[in-house]
Amino acid sequence: AEYMGNLNHPQHTIPPPFQSHSPHEALQPPSPVIMNGYTGKLKDPAPHLNEGSTVPPPGPRLNPHPPAPAQAAPIGVSGVPALPPPRPAEYMTFQLPPLTNGHHSSPPEGEMATYHSYDINTKKWLPKQTVIRIDKYPFQEGTLRSVFYMKDLTKPRGPDQDYVAKVAKDPNETPEAYFQDAQTQSLVAHLANIWNNLPTPKKINYLEAGVIECHHRFHNGRPVVSTIERYIQGPFVKYTNNFGWVNPHAPRNTPQAFSHFTYCYSGGTLLVVDVQGITDQTNSEYYTDPQIHTHPTQPAFGKADLRHDGIKKFLETHKCNALCHELNLPPIDFRILDAFGCPVISGQSSIVPVNPYVIQELSRPQTVESRIIYAG
Repeated sequence: AEYMGNLNHPQHTIPPPFQSHSPHEALQPPSPVIMNGYTGKLKDPAPHLNEGSTVPPPGPRLNPHPPAPAQAAPIGVSGVPALPPPRPAEYMTFQLPPLTNGHHSSPPEGEMATYHSYDINTKKWLPKQTVIRIDKYPFQEGTLRSVFYMKDLTKPRGPDQDYVAKVAKDPNETPEAYFQDAQTQSLVAHLANIWNNLPTPKKINYLEAGVIECHHRFHNGRPVVSTIERYIQGPFVKYTNNFGWVNPHAPRNTPQAFSHFTYCYSGGTLLVVDVQGITDQTNSEYYTDPQIHTHPTQPAFGKADLRHDGIKKFLETHKCNALCHELNLPPIDFRILDAFGCPVISGQSSIVPVNPYVIQELSRPQTVESRIIYAG
């Protein structure tokens, strides 16, 4: 019953599986593994979302370690903050608003949507029409968002189709917040490219984030939107959060040094934290969901931008490592503050340039900041 109703989208040009163009091809179709585009150890994470599939979606999945609710950052508490105690396992039952036909699942032919990508060079959003299938229930969740499998049916079948859609648990989250999240990741990817041009042993790749605007799902009279990015198969590791926590089980130099670098490169106008990501089958790392803390003279970057308090907390718990020293990053005393309460950078690296106007690389509206700490 979930698949009733045609959404009347234009026909998109994807050849059906095993479409043959000669008698020889018809006699010798490719193997299913090659045809599906998954090779080696890669597996289709959501085969029920393939175009034409009428396999019912899975029910709610069990999260053995649910994240704690968002909470106020413990301003004024010294040392590395403790994460909230673990919660009992629970099923993830959050759903997107239904389609206009009343069903939550995308039909076998997919549903129409507009994909908005951000070009940091032109500071413009670039929209294009696409066809997607999105899962009924999330497969993962964070403190503020639920994460769904999604396929872009306009791409060749296989890993190129696989995406994740991240949807705010707060039903009143504004569409502008999703666009700002994608822009934030674009700016951090820009900073990562500058990092990659330095003499560093490990390069940093941030996944490209965009925004999907559904044509047949609405909430409060507006189209449903979500941020999306490629789905990468591999273990996920969170190295830091946005208020001084450092993962004691993942002692890495690069995540901490990258944050230190962003504060020095930006001349103290911003600091990238909440460094986390995935290592794929080729041992390549892909980071996602960064948070930016900004100097009080700069526009805020969303709910989790803790401004000078977040910057001070990172520098209080940060311990310069070999990579910080290799890049000649100046040590920063979190107790020596400017007139706005931000730590002062004394000295300059002979290797890392300084661009205090880097935030102007991004054009976006200012948002109201709040005291939220990520726990998931």
